[in-house]
Amino acid sequence: EGANQILLGGQACVYLKLVKRINNATKCENPLDKEQFINQNVDIFSGSGKFPGACHITISQNFEAVSHPPSKVPFAICPALKNELDRLIKREDIVKVNEIDSPELY
Repeated sequence: EGANQILLGGQACVYLKLVKRINNATKCENPLDKEQFINQNVDIFSGSGKFPGACHITISQNFEAVSHPPSKVPFAICPALKNELDRLIKREDIVKVNEIDSPELY
């Protein structure tokens, strides 16, 4: 029960012209190396990846706010994590939030 059954096989699909078999492949004469590809697409591979402007997210009026405890971070990587978070704050990729119970966060 609930199993799917095949209605048309591959040959029937080709005969009815639902699909077309293409049995040729071409090799690019001058494939781009990584550096050439990046140089030709500078607009994609530069910047921080942020879009201009603000994003507005609409949520349901009857949502229930949930606050999860912070994740435990191994002591050995705490300095590296702090440095990375400070770097992201400096680049304005993230914003430091001091009060998680602030109503504007919900």
